[in-house]
Amino acid sequence: VASGPLSEILGFELKGWELVLAGVGAGLRPDLDQVARRVTPLSDGHVMLHLAPDAEPDRLLGELTRRGAHVVSLNPVRETLEDYFVQVVGASASRGPGGL
Repeated sequence: VASGPLSEILGFELKGWELVLAGVGAGLRPDLDQVARRVTPLSDGHVMLHLAPDAEPDRLLGELTRRGAHVVSLNPVRETLEDYFVQVVGASASRGPGGL
């Protein structure tokens, strides 16, 4: 069992980026599929791009805004406390009863 500050338990392992855009025209949409791991349509014409950790979001933001898209948000994706808990429970379950 681990104890201590979350930053020590989880670390800062970047899993990727979530970029939410508005104003994505039909001409831009095929290009999004090329740069993102996955493109998720949201309400009101917004889309969420799921980007790889090495996607260089600064460069991408410049290109997307130049082509008419509006950036709503950009967030790093990191391991959560829930992810950590599932890993610990899974590891203890594989050791059998009384594995903790």
